[in-house]
Amino acid sequence: MAHRFLYFYCTCAFILHSQGCDILLQVNSQTPTFCNKLCDDAVSTIKELNNKLTDLQNELLTIKKRDNETNSKCQYIKLIESHNEGYKILLRTAKKCSTSCAEAMRQPNGTYAASGVYELYLAEFFSHPFQVYCLQDPDGGEPWALIQRRQSRETDFDRDWIDYEHGFGDLNANLFLGLDKIHALTQSRHHELWIHLENFKNETRYAMYDSFAIGNADEEYPLNKLGKYNGTAGDSLKYHLDQKFTTRICTKCTGGWWFIECGWSNLNGIYLEEALAKTWYKYGVLWKTWDSYSLKHVHMAIRPRS
Repeated sequence: MAHRFLYFYCTCAFILHSQGCDILLQVNSQTPTFCNKLCDDAVSTIKELNNKLTDLQNELLTIKKRDNETNSKCQYIKLIESHNEGYKILLRTAKKCSTSCAEAMRQPNGTYAASGVYELYLAEFFSHPFQVYCLQDPDGGEPWALIQRRQSRETDFDRDWIDYEHGFGDLNANLFLGLDKIHALTQSRHHELWIHLENFKNETRYAMYDSFAIGNADEEYPLNKLGKYNGTAGDSLKYHLDQKFTTRICTKCTGGWWFIECGWSNLNGIYLEEALAKTWYKYGVLWKTWDSYSLKHVHMAIRPRS
Protein backbone atom coordinates (compact mmCIF):
# COMPACT_ATOMS: atom_id res chain seq x y z
CA MET A 1 0.00 0.00 0.00
CA ALA A 2 2.87 2.38 0.86
CA HIS A 3 4.44 1.75 -2.53
CA ARG A 4 1.20 2.62 -4.31
CA PHE A 5 0.88 5.80 -2.28
CA LEU A 6 4.40 6.90 -3.17
CA TYR A 7 3.82 6.15 -6.84
CA PHE A 8 0.55 8.10 -6.79
CA TYR A 9 2.17 11.01 -4.91
CA CYS A 10 5.03 11.29 -7.42
CA THR A 11 2.71 11.05 -10.39
CA CYS A 12 0.30 13.73 -9.13
CA ALA A 13 3.17 16.02 -8.24
CA PHE A 14 4.54 15.83 -11.78
CA ILE A 15 1.12 16.47 -13.35
CA LEU A 16 0.51 19.53 -11.20
CA HIS A 17 4.00 20.80 -11.90
CA SER A 18 3.53 20.38 -15.66
CA GLN A 19 0.38 22.54 -15.41
CA GLY A 20 2.32 25.41 -13.90
CA CYS A 21 1.66 24.72 -10.25
CA ASP A 22 4.60 25.28 -7.95
CA ILE A 23 4.87 22.24 -5.76
CA LEU A 24 7.86 21.31 -3.79
CA LEU A 25 8.29 17.61 -3.76
CA GLN A 26 10.34 16.69 -0.80
CA VAL A 27 11.61 13.22 -0.14
CA ASN A 28 13.80 12.80 2.88
CA SER A 29 16.92 10.77 2.97
CA GLN A 30 15.14 7.88 4.66
CA THR A 31 12.93 7.27 1.61
CA PRO A 32 13.86 3.99 -0.05
CA THR A 33 15.69 4.26 -3.35
CA PHE A 34 12.93 2.45 -5.19
CA CYS A 35 10.73 5.55 -4.59
CA ASN A 36 13.06 7.53 -6.80
CA LYS A 37 12.86 4.81 -9.41
CA LEU A 38 9.09 4.76 -9.23
CA CYS A 39 8.99 8.54 -9.59
CA ASP A 40 11.39 8.44 -12.51
CA ASP A 41 9.30 5.79 -14.23
CA ALA A 42 6.12 7.75 -13.64
CA VAL A 43 7.67 10.97 -14.94
CA SER A 44 8.97 9.22 -18.04
CA THR A 45 5.62 7.58 -18.79
CA ILE A 46 3.63 10.77 -18.32
CA LYS A 47 6.07 12.79 -20.43
CA GLU A 48 5.72 10.27 -23.24
CA LEU A 49 1.91 10.33 -23.06
CA ASN A 50 1.88 14.11 -22.85
CA ASN A 51 4.02 14.38 -25.98
CA LYS A 52 1.74 12.01 -27.85
CA LEU A 53 -1.31 13.97 -26.77
CA THR A 54 0.30 17.24 -27.87
CA ASP A 55 1.09 15.79 -31.30
CA LEU A 56 -2.45 14.55 -31.72
CA GLN A 57 -3.90 17.90 -30.62
CA ASN A 58 -1.70 19.70 -33.15
CA GLU A 59 -2.86 17.34 -35.88
CA LEU A 60 -6.46 17.99 -34.89
CA LEU A 61 -5.96 21.76 -35.13
CA THR A 62 -4.30 21.41 -38.53
CA ILE A 63 -7.17 19.32 -39.91
CA LYS A 64 -9.79 21.68 -38.51
CA LYS A 65 -7.98 24.66 -40.04
CA ARG A 66 -7.79 22.95 -43.43
CA ASP A 67 -11.47 22.01 -43.29
CA ASN A 68 -12.40 25.60 -42.44
CA GLU A 69 -10.36 26.90 -45.36
CA THR A 70 -11.91 24.51 -47.90
CA ASN A 71 -15.36 24.38 -46.30
CA SER A 72 -15.17 20.65 -46.89
CA LYS A 73 -17.46 18.27 -45.07
CA CYS A 74 -15.67 15.17 -46.30
CA GLN A 75 -13.50 14.87 -43.22
CA TYR A 76 -14.42 15.17 -39.61
CA ILE A 77 -12.83 14.53 -36.25
CA LYS A 78 -14.12 12.38 -33.47
CA LEU A 79 -12.93 12.18 -29.94
CA ILE A 80 -12.76 8.49 -29.19
CA GLU A 81 -12.18 7.22 -25.70
CA SER A 82 -9.60 4.50 -25.63
CA HIS A 83 -9.52 2.34 -22.55
CA ASN A 84 -5.94 1.37 -23.16
CA GLU A 85 -4.28 2.10 -19.81
CA GLY A 86 -7.17 4.36 -18.87
CA TYR A 87 -6.19 7.29 -21.12
CA LYS A 88 -8.23 9.17 -23.72
CA ILE A 89 -6.59 9.44 -27.11
CA LEU A 90 -7.60 11.64 -30.02
CA LEU A 91 -8.06 9.63 -33.17
CA ARG A 92 -8.83 10.88 -36.67
CA THR A 93 -11.46 9.14 -38.76
CA ALA A 94 -12.34 9.88 -42.36
CA LYS A 95 -15.82 10.08 -43.81
CA LYS A 96 -15.98 8.68 -47.34
CA CYS A 97 -16.68 11.33 -49.96
CA SER A 98 -19.49 10.46 -52.35
CA THR A 99 -18.63 10.85 -56.03
CA SER A 100 -21.97 9.68 -57.40
CA CYS A 101 -25.62 9.58 -56.38
CA ALA A 102 -25.37 5.82 -55.92
CA GLU A 103 -22.68 6.30 -53.27
CA ALA A 104 -24.52 9.19 -51.63
CA MET A 105 -27.87 7.38 -51.41
CA ARG A 106 -26.74 3.83 -50.64
CA GLN A 107 -27.88 2.64 -47.21
CA PRO A 108 -26.31 -0.06 -45.00
CA ASN A 109 -28.96 -2.60 -46.05
CA GLY A 110 -28.09 -2.12 -49.73
CA THR A 111 -31.18 -0.10 -50.69
CA TYR A 112 -31.18 3.54 -51.78
CA ALA A 113 -32.53 6.47 -49.81
CA ALA A 114 -35.32 8.71 -51.12
CA SER A 115 -34.76 11.11 -54.00
CA GLY A 116 -33.53 14.53 -52.92
CA VAL A 117 -30.56 16.87 -52.65
CA TYR A 118 -27.24 15.22 -51.81
CA GLU A 119 -23.62 16.30 -51.69
CA LEU A 120 -20.91 15.06 -54.07
CA TYR A 121 -17.20 15.75 -54.04
CA LEU A 122 -14.76 15.38 -56.95
CA ALA A 123 -11.41 16.29 -55.43
CA GLU A 124 -9.56 16.33 -58.76
CA PHE A 125 -11.86 19.08 -60.07
CA PHE A 126 -13.09 21.08 -57.06
CA SER A 127 -11.72 22.08 -53.67
CA HIS A 128 -15.15 21.76 -52.04
CA PRO A 129 -18.28 19.59 -52.37
CA PHE A 130 -21.29 20.59 -54.45
CA GLN A 131 -24.96 19.71 -54.23
CA VAL A 132 -26.99 17.80 -56.79
CA TYR A 133 -30.51 16.42 -56.96
CA CYS A 134 -30.32 12.61 -56.91
CA LEU A 135 -33.23 10.74 -58.43
CA GLN A 136 -34.17 7.13 -57.78
CA ASP A 137 -34.25 4.98 -60.88
CA PRO A 138 -37.87 4.08 -61.81
CA ASP A 139 -36.76 0.53 -62.64
CA GLY A 140 -34.89 -0.01 -59.39
CA GLY A 141 -31.40 0.51 -60.76
CA GLU A 142 -28.72 2.89 -59.55
CA PRO A 143 -29.84 6.49 -58.93
CA TRP A 144 -29.36 9.37 -61.36
CA ALA A 145 -27.93 12.88 -60.95
CA LEU A 146 -30.17 15.54 -62.47
CA ILE A 147 -28.22 17.98 -64.63
CA GLN A 148 -31.27 19.81 -66.01
CA ARG A 149 -35.00 20.02 -65.28
CA ARG A 150 -37.89 22.11 -66.63
CA GLN A 151 -41.30 21.89 -65.04
CA SER A 152 -42.66 25.44 -64.89
CA ARG A 153 -41.96 29.00 -66.03
CA GLU A 154 -40.68 30.02 -62.57
CA THR A 155 -37.03 30.04 -63.67
CA ASP A 156 -35.75 31.99 -66.65
CA PHE A 157 -33.39 29.89 -68.81
CA ASP A 158 -32.61 32.68 -71.26
CA ARG A 159 -29.31 33.45 -69.53
CA ASP A 160 -25.70 34.26 -70.33
CA TRP A 161 -22.63 32.05 -70.47
CA ILE A 162 -21.52 32.55 -66.85
CA ASP A 163 -24.87 31.38 -65.47
CA TYR A 164 -24.79 28.24 -67.57
CA GLU A 165 -21.18 27.55 -66.64
CA HIS A 166 -21.79 27.61 -62.88
CA GLY A 167 -25.43 26.57 -62.78
CA PHE A 168 -28.65 28.17 -61.62
CA GLY A 169 -32.18 27.46 -60.41
CA ASP A 170 -33.65 25.46 -57.56
CA LEU A 171 -32.34 21.93 -57.11
CA ASN A 172 -35.85 20.84 -56.08
CA ALA A 173 -37.53 22.41 -59.11
CA ASN A 174 -36.21 24.01 -62.33
CA LEU A 175 -32.44 23.70 -62.55
CA PHE A 176 -29.33 23.64 -64.65
CA LEU A 177 -26.52 22.03 -62.68
CA GLY A 178 -23.68 23.88 -64.38
CA LEU A 179 -21.35 23.03 -67.25
CA ASP A 180 -18.36 22.94 -64.92
CA LYS A 181 -19.97 20.22 -62.77
CA ILE A 182 -21.34 18.29 -65.75
CA HIS A 183 -17.86 18.28 -67.26
CA ALA A 184 -16.31 17.11 -63.97
CA LEU A 185 -18.83 14.29 -63.52
CA THR A 186 -18.57 13.01 -67.09
CA GLN A 187 -14.77 13.17 -67.06
CA SER A 188 -14.37 11.45 -63.69
CA ARG A 189 -15.77 8.22 -65.16
CA HIS A 190 -17.95 7.02 -68.05
CA HIS A 191 -21.57 8.19 -67.79
CA GLU A 192 -24.84 7.42 -69.53
CA LEU A 193 -27.61 9.94 -70.22
CA TRP A 194 -31.38 9.68 -69.67
CA ILE A 195 -33.72 12.33 -71.10
CA HIS A 196 -37.35 12.30 -69.94
CA LEU A 197 -39.97 14.23 -71.95
CA GLU A 198 -43.64 15.03 -71.33
CA ASN A 199 -46.04 17.12 -73.42
CA PHE A 200 -49.21 18.98 -72.49
CA LYS A 201 -51.28 15.89 -73.34
CA ASN A 202 -49.46 14.18 -70.46
CA GLU A 203 -47.82 11.78 -72.87
CA THR A 204 -44.27 10.76 -72.00
CA ARG A 205 -41.26 9.61 -74.00
CA TYR A 206 -37.61 8.99 -73.24
CA ALA A 207 -34.22 8.99 -74.91
CA MET A 208 -31.27 7.03 -73.52
CA TYR A 209 -27.62 7.25 -74.58
CA ASP A 210 -25.12 4.71 -73.34
CA SER A 211 -22.35 7.31 -73.10
CA PHE A 212 -22.29 11.07 -72.63
CA ALA A 213 -19.57 13.61 -71.90
CA ILE A 214 -18.74 17.26 -72.53
CA GLY A 215 -15.38 19.00 -72.91
CA ASN A 216 -13.81 21.62 -70.66
CA ALA A 217 -14.14 25.39 -70.37
CA ASP A 218 -11.22 26.14 -72.72
CA GLU A 219 -13.00 24.11 -75.40
CA GLU A 220 -16.33 25.85 -74.56
CA TYR A 221 -17.86 22.64 -73.18
CA PRO A 222 -18.55 20.85 -76.48
CA LEU A 223 -20.81 17.81 -76.66
CA ASN A 224 -17.89 15.53 -77.47
CA LYS A 225 -19.31 12.13 -76.59
CA LEU A 226 -22.78 10.74 -77.29
CA GLY A 227 -23.25 6.99 -77.37
CA LYS A 228 -25.80 4.63 -78.81
CA TYR A 229 -29.41 5.83 -78.66
CA ASN A 230 -32.30 3.83 -77.26
CA GLY A 231 -35.80 5.03 -76.49
CA THR A 232 -39.24 6.16 -77.64
CA ALA A 233 -38.68 9.87 -78.30
CA GLY A 234 -36.42 9.63 -81.33
CA ASP A 235 -32.84 10.88 -81.43
CA SER A 236 -32.88 14.67 -81.54
CA LEU A 237 -29.46 15.08 -79.94
CA LYS A 238 -27.17 13.36 -82.44
CA TYR A 239 -27.32 16.39 -84.74
CA HIS A 240 -25.65 18.45 -82.02
CA LEU A 241 -22.65 16.17 -81.49
CA ASP A 242 -19.30 18.00 -81.43
CA GLN A 243 -20.98 21.41 -81.12
CA LYS A 244 -19.78 23.92 -78.54
CA PHE A 245 -22.17 25.13 -75.88
CA THR A 246 -23.42 28.59 -76.77
CA THR A 247 -26.04 30.99 -75.42
CA ARG A 248 -28.41 33.40 -77.15
CA ILE A 249 -26.98 32.88 -80.62
CA CYS A 250 -30.08 34.32 -82.31
CA THR A 251 -33.62 35.43 -81.54
CA LYS A 252 -35.04 31.97 -82.32
CA CYS A 253 -32.44 30.01 -80.36
CA THR A 254 -33.11 31.10 -76.80
CA GLY A 255 -31.29 29.87 -73.74
CA GLY A 256 -28.10 27.84 -73.92
CA TRP A 257 -27.51 24.61 -75.85
CA TRP A 258 -25.11 22.78 -78.15
CA PHE A 259 -26.58 24.70 -81.05
CA ILE A 260 -26.04 23.93 -84.71
CA GLU A 261 -28.15 26.75 -86.08
CA CYS A 262 -31.21 25.92 -83.99
CA GLY A 263 -30.99 22.20 -84.68
CA TRP A 264 -33.37 19.47 -83.66
CA SER A 265 -33.49 20.05 -79.94
CA ASN A 266 -33.28 22.76 -77.30
CA LEU A 267 -34.39 21.72 -73.83
CA ASN A 268 -33.33 25.10 -72.43
CA GLY A 269 -35.67 27.21 -74.58
CA ILE A 270 -38.38 29.49 -73.21
CA TYR A 271 -40.93 27.63 -71.08
CA LEU A 272 -44.30 28.21 -72.73
CA GLU A 273 -47.66 27.61 -71.12
CA GLU A 274 -50.04 25.30 -72.93
CA ALA A 275 -51.86 28.16 -74.71
CA LEU A 276 -48.61 29.29 -76.37
CA ALA A 277 -46.92 25.92 -76.80
CA LYS A 278 -48.20 25.46 -80.37
CA THR A 279 -48.06 29.00 -81.75
CA TRP A 280 -44.66 30.03 -80.33
CA TYR A 281 -43.14 26.55 -80.23
CA LYS A 282 -39.96 27.48 -82.14
CA TYR A 283 -38.84 29.53 -79.10
CA GLY A 284 -39.77 26.83 -76.63
CA VAL A 285 -38.56 23.57 -75.07
CA LEU A 286 -38.05 21.37 -78.11
CA TRP A 287 -37.41 17.75 -79.07
CA LYS A 288 -38.41 17.67 -82.71
CA THR A 289 -38.17 13.94 -83.42
CA TRP A 290 -41.15 13.38 -81.13
CA ASP A 291 -43.31 16.49 -80.68
CA SER A 292 -43.31 19.61 -82.83
CA TYR A 293 -44.57 21.77 -79.95
CA SER A 294 -43.01 23.10 -76.79
CA LEU A 295 -42.93 20.55 -73.99
CA LYS A 296 -44.43 20.61 -70.49
CA HIS A 297 -41.80 18.74 -68.50
CA VAL A 298 -38.29 17.55 -69.28
CA HIS A 299 -35.25 16.43 -67.39
CA MET A 300 -31.71 15.31 -68.21
CA ALA A 301 -30.01 12.91 -65.82
CA ILE A 302 -26.69 11.07 -65.80
CA ARG A 303 -25.11 8.23 -63.86
CA PRO A 304 -21.89 6.21 -64.07
CA ARG A 305 -22.13 3.23 -66.36
CA SER A 306 -22.19 -0.04 -64.44
